Amino acid sequence: MQINEKRAYQRGDHFQCTARISEDGTHWYETMIEDLSSGGLLFKNHKEYRVGDTLWFDVLVEGFLAEFSVKVQGKVCRVQHTGSQYAHGIAFLGLNNDIKIR
Repeated sequence: MQINEKRAYQRGDHFQCTARISEDGTHWYETMIEDLSSGGLLFKNHKEYRVGDTLWFDVLVEGFLAEFSVKVQGKVCRVQHTGSQYAHGIAFLGLNNDIKIR
């Protein structure tokens, strides 16, 4: 059985990433990022969001030589229940090309 790649962007594993998430851009809480690409991310938590929901993310990326933070909106593209948590696939909305290149 062949597994299809869910995102068209290459994922990186040469950095650490922490993030906060918000439904309204005002109230934030920490979330666990599983992977990150220039097109989106995968996060897990105990709350289930629905496909199509729009969320805010405040992401801190710490790489080998640099660190940067970005606030971006993302749309829930897929949801999977995994044990006691939900895994959410997010596609970034309106992320500028300078940030994508980083």
